Amino acid sequence: MLLVFCLLMLIGWQQALAEGVGQSASDFSLNKKWLNALHYNPTRSGFKSTTDSPIFFLSKDGKYSPEKELLASKEFFTPKAKQETPGKCLLPFRYRILVEAQIIPPDPRPCPKLEFFKEDLGTDGASMVFVGQYADNPASIMGHTILAFHNNSRYLEGSPLIFLDYAMNFAASVPPDANIVKYITYGIFGGFQGHYTLLEFGDVFEKYNNMEGRDIFYYRLRFSREDCERLLEHIWELISRASHDYYFFDEYSGPRF
Repeated sequence: MLLVFCLLMLIGWQQALAEGVGQSASDFSLNKKWLNALHYNPTRSGFKSTTDSPIFFLSKDGKYSPEKELLASKEFFTPKAKQETPGKCLLPFRYRILVEAQIIPPDPRPCPKLEFFKEDLGTDGASMVFVGQYADNPASIMGHTILAFHNNSRYLEGSPLIFLDYAMNFAASVPPDANIVKYITYGIFGGFQGHYTLLEFGDVFEKYNNMEGRDIFYYRLRFSREDCERLLEHIWELISRASHDYYFFDEYSGPRF
């Protein structure tokens, strides 16, 4: 009986450690949940985020320091007397992670715009959407990737009308005067910024299938409603604050999603 009790305690301790519960802010800054939320990758000297827009970070050293970004986030989420918009309404995904890890206390104030955003896009499911002519050819099927969200309230008599859903796109912001030489050069060696945008899936189908003649394959993800809420909270942050250097080969929509 004692052995079973000790085993259960060990399992609970390991799970808490994985979740980051009870860790100090310094220790939790190296937790994979925090590192993933800020898009950090390990480097020889530490970490570096793939996000390039300065407004994505709360610390001036946040792109390279997970710990400084976490400490700045703790301060950001601390309720202030003259604060018009609670910090958790601006960066809800980071807020959720820190509350679950017990790094900061919950903030009871509502976020009506965020809740409308999640309700409108839908938390009934999500799908990865691949645009390409050949499903068995990685170069074709990974040419452009989109993330779609499902809201059952838009469906007619249970029909999965994905055309009524919203989709998230990641693409380079190409100036209208860019010629083919500039387009290829910047796309290969860098020069364009990639941004996240929301589209109606009907517009996605019209552009890629009807106008460009490309097939569209979408695969439903095994996401719970809570998973979808987490995803939408992160997307709320990305759309409003994030941009990335855009490269044709390794920093386009496929790897980004």
